Amino acid sequence: MKTRTEADRIKELEAEVKRLRLALADEVLDHKIDEAALRLMCGRAGTTPEEVKKKNGGELPTT
Repeated sequence: MKTRTEADRIKELEAEVKRLRLALADEVLDHKIDEAALRLMCGRAGTTPEEVKKKNGGELPTT
């Protein structure tokens, strides 16, 4: 059975960090897109996201 060297473990961890950073960046971008779409829809409806939240107990409606 091979044992992993510290260098191998560092490479694995660096790859995992890169993967997690990319996943986080995707989630942040998705959130920003959702916020922009919500603001656009609220603007067209003559309201704001804050007003929608207030009417729904502090939460945005899910459907």
